[in-house]
Amino acid sequence: MIPAYFDSLRQTPAELYRLFATDVLMPGDAVVTFNYDMALDRELRRAGRWSIGEGYGFGIGDPSFGDSPCKLLKLHGSVNWLGQLFQGKSGIGQVDPANLSLGERPIIDRSSFEYLGYTNMSDPLEGRNGPVIQSLIMPTAKKRFFEETSSGRQWESFWDCLWRQARKALRASSEVYLIGYSVPEHDGRAREMIATSVEAGVAIRVCCRGGTADVINALKRLGHTEVYSACATDFEDWVS
Repeated sequence: MIPAYFDSLRQTPAELYRLFATDVLMPGDAVVTFNYDMALDRELRRAGRWSIGEGYGFGIGDPSFGDSPCKLLKLHGSVNWLGQLFQGKSGIGQVDPANLSLGERPIIDRSSFEYLGYTNMSDPLEGRNGPVIQSLIMPTAKKRFFEETSSGRQWESFWDCLWRQARKALRASSEVYLIGYSVPEHDGRAREMIATSVEAGVAIRVCCRGGTADVINALKRLGHTEVYSACATDFEDWVS
């Protein structure tokens, strides 16, 4: 129901994301997010800050999509990332049991390409038959960064690659803004990444409404000393 809910909001204007994409982000920046929807993806694309070709941190395999000025790393998944058994192939001679049944990465459905502004384009890996995994998202507290199949774990290396890129982006950052994320105890992988990947001396500025003070204290307990309240307490005021 979560993907269905976000699909129902596809035509809702996202003015704050538009301002964020056009007025805040610069080429070379990275957005590390735990959101599942595509509203930000679309505004980044419209502003020329992002391309689907490798902007999610994995390649689509078509050079015509071009390079992505910014990365959008969705570490808890996205409603438009789908699983498709053997890329929709079936029948004798079509399926190679030696290959991973779910492929090296999720596919992106055709309607998402249209929504993101790619007319008459689709994922080269999308097969004839529908996906068997509706959406790769992790809404529960206990998160599993792999898919369990009859031939063992799959997509574990896919998730590991995304998280490595997020770590690399944090290490390379001269400024880090943490917006709307409470750093919960159960989100151990994210807490460990924040604790070990932001360089000493790099300021982390927090913008989390009434929870800002608690987040600052949590980051200090993780070993960061340069943690401050951002210039505004919510995303709306911070962007403007």
